[in-house]
Amino acid sequence: MRIVLDNCIEGYEVKETAHGLDVYENGNFVLELEGYSFDDFNDEWGKLDEDELYQAIREEEELLHTMDKLAEMR
Repeated sequence: MRIVLDNCIEGYEVKETAHGLDVYENGNFVLELEGYSFDDFNDEWGKLDEDELYQAIREEEELLHTMDKLAEMR
């Protein structure tokens, strides 16, 4: 399954894989939400909550950025 988050500035494309959700921006791989599926972001009516998915992507980006900065400090 593939979802395009049109409501965000970045225009992420998210694909579900056997290992999680792969996130692409402009056709380029950005990150993986390992262990997640689209079902993890469904609201109480079973519809995909794109805002929640977008927030998880942003949090993972921030985490990766922080880890990169820490690695540079070594």
